[in-house]
Amino acid sequence: MAKIVLGYDAADAAARRQAAMPRHLAALRPPHAAGVFRFAAPLLAAPGGAPNGSLLVLTDAGLAPYLAAEPFITEGVWSRHEVLEFAPADGLGFRPLPEPGAAPVAATAVVAMDGDDAGAGARRLAARPKHFARVADDARAGRLILGGAILDGGGAMVGSLAILAMPTPEAFAWVAADPYVAGDVWRCIAMHPTVLAPLPPET
Repeated sequence: MAKIVLGYDAADAAARRQAAMPRHLAALRPPHAAGVFRFAAPLLAAPGGAPNGSLLVLTDAGLAPYLAAEPFITEGVWSRHEVLEFAPADGLGFRPLPEPGAAPVAATAVVAMDGDDAGAGARRLAARPKHFARVADDARAGRLILGGAILDGGGAMVGSLAILAMPTPEAFAWVAADPYVAGDVWRCIAMHPTVLAPLPPET
């Protein structure tokens, strides 16, 4: 199991984010080297625009030390953050993330939550085989960088995270074609433009 951290910048945080960025990157490097992080990227206000938040996926054990050291929290860049339980679909064979020196790639983070009615679980299970067949192809092709289920406190699947190596307009079409949309599984979908890029070298 893993954790998703979604950090949302304060409205007046642009200058604080820029000032804190070297310390933010320094805080990411040791846990990244230790294999704590699965993914880390900014959330953008618009495709190609300025950051207005952050998305990170990390191990359960790495969560508390990371949050305690994150300058975006201690220096008031994030106005709030949320932590979601996450079960990565590692059987899909995701491709490695960009290596140092790789060019940034426009991407989209999709956070899709299921309905909370009594039939939500049954709808997910009914649509799951077609959904998995589709996302397996996307993982093999490198279009899906990371994906899996968001869980509630009892371990039930209540949503999905998908990191797509495609710009947001293409990601909208990808989401619209997913069996979880046709099957009325996903009822609250947030699309966050982001960028895939390796950690910059230390200076």
